[in-house]
Amino acid sequence: MAENKIFISNVALEQVLIFLLLFFVTIIAGNVIYFLIRRFLDAKISKVASKGIARVAKYIIFAVGIYYGIYSILGLDLTAFAASLGIIGIAIAFSSQQIIQNSIAGVFISLQRSIQIDDWIEVSGSGICKVNDITFTHTILRHINGKIIYTPNSLLWTSLLTNYTKSGFVEL
Repeated sequence: MAENKIFISNVALEQVLIFLLLFFVTIIAGNVIYFLIRRFLDAKISKVASKGIARVAKYIIFAVGIYYGIYSILGLDLTAFAASLGIIGIAIAFSSQQIIQNSIAGVFISLQRSIQIDDWIEVSGSGICKVNDITFTHTILRHINGKIIYTPNSLLWTSLLTNYTKSGFVEL
């Protein structure tokens, strides 16, 4: 019976196909949960908080689904993999310093709430822009002439920032 199965490095082809199915179901479930949480919370709390809660829920579903698939379905032990992540993590940290800077600045911007979605701001004399979205690594601004500007969060965190909405100059 076992000789009829095709093995790919000690994992049966059936297990790989079941893992791939679980992977796609996990992605679909995560995106559906994201959509449902956003739909439920957008009217009750701010868009930024709603988006943050929905993203965390989506990534938790992704992590649990992928972990379950690797550990239970494929039967792979992740301890050796987890041990090697330390060395790989150091290499990635050095190569992605700018991304880490932008991510940390994004967290500080979210916690400090110096800018929020729909605020009118000016960054280092760039002109007046409306905040369209604040993500983990960058902020999307719409200039008054209509241009869309993707600004790294580290630039917002370290530059002179004027928030016209909070100062009362712009009424919405």
